Amino acid sequence: MNCLLAKVKTGTRTPIFRKILSNKEIYKLPENLNTSVNYNPSTLLEDDEWYKIENFSETTYFLEIMRSDFSSVNYDKLDEMLEEQIAGGTDAIIICGTTGESSTLEDDAVPGENDDRAFEKFDHVVEVHYGYQIDPKDTTLPDGDSVDNNQYTRYLLDNYNIKVVCDWTAGNTADFQQKVSLAIASASLPDAVIAPTRNYLVQAARADLLADLWPEFNQYASKQVKEIIETTEGRAINNATVDGTFCALPNVSVDTDGVYLYFIRQDWLDKLGLEVPKTVDELGEVAQKFKDAGLSPDYSIAGIDNGGRTYSNFMNSSNNGYGFDAVYQAFNATPGYFLKDDSGELYWGTTTDEMKEALTTLHDWYEKGLINPEVGTTTNGDNANNVKNGTCGIFMGPWWSLGYGNPDSFRNDNNANWQAYPLYTNDGVSYRIIKTGTEKHL
Repeated sequence: MNCLLAKVKTGTRTPIFRKILSNKEIYKLPENLNTSVNYNPSTLLEDDEWYKIENFSETTYFLEIMRSDFSSVNYDKLDEMLEEQIAGGTDAIIICGTTGESSTLEDDAVPGENDDRAFEKFDHVVEVHYGYQIDPKDTTLPDGDSVDNNQYTRYLLDNYNIKVVCDWTAGNTADFQQKVSLAIASASLPDAVIAPTRNYLVQAARADLLADLWPEFNQYASKQVKEIIETTEGRAINNATVDGTFCALPNVSVDTDGVYLYFIRQDWLDKLGLEVPKTVDELGEVAQKFKDAGLSPDYSIAGIDNGGRTYSNFMNSSNNGYGFDAVYQAFNATPGYFLKDDSGELYWGTTTDEMKEALTTLHDWYEKGLINPEVGTTTNGDNANNVKNGTCGIFMGPWWSLGYGNPDSFRNDNNANWQAYPLYTNDGVSYRIIKTGTEKHL
């Protein structure tokens, strides 16, 4: 073997090949190939044995460029820029079947110029169409404003000539997922939409609906964005890459997004002379007292909306608002995750004894009327109504849930004093946190 080619990604979906080395002995064949066996991934080789592939030209991994007489003179040499990319392991190049998983980002700009390009105003108005999930009963926007005409969209238009146009909205998670699925199936995706999970991204990419964003990303992404992406050590880029094509903008969330807390009305605790609950049992007792005192006449603990998840999982480990993750953590339960025990054996966290104990507690709370009786069946954000109108004093979610998505509670009650606390195991010793990688893409 005396020629080494690089498969180079271009701005289109059609790769090209460039010559790295020629007339060099890259790999020396062994002298004895008599002890060869047909290739099978389930077959383990003995010492001095070799795999063989019969009828190689009929396999799916046979390269088309090998069907004709091969000559290295037909391929241009890899230029210096691309050689540097290979040295850095960028995702723009695939060599010898690898996917460049340790990719780094290119930056060919003089210091400062990259940001100049990132924040440069278009010389004409550019429309960007998108689909969005939003509560149809949302009242946070001023009168006259809408999802595509508000202080944020006007800022983009005034400063960058970017006009945001909302093609459609969905009122809850289930409806949003359905609309994205239909848009993929009908090849009618807007310019931008958040992929609910990577599965949607893969479907859209393999339906040839997504552009290769790598050249534009490297040219126009700001230095700050690139620095944030780099902190993931290649995970964000790989997660937004499908079949070798970088076709989405990854959402990088901080690890603390996986920290789930419970939120409680401190003013109600003070009114009833109660201490802050620390354990699961204590939280259940306080929830009952909220209900008995008439502060939470319907239920004390809010739950998920239709299409939501009562627990996060290895595919979506953060941003699970109104789930019961804080309770599962307090029982050292790990629903939705594959983990290894002390002996190295793999187990499914959803079926453990700890999970059964957590579910038993939640069932008891539900039977006592402490949890919203319509949990998982409400739509359009109605699961949060009692939190907002001041008749529910406990909910759970990521640490940022108090200020993001909960302004109506403060608007409707000037005395509302929400505080966030971790929920410990009943021995009061610890609580558990599990976090995986990037989940969402644009």
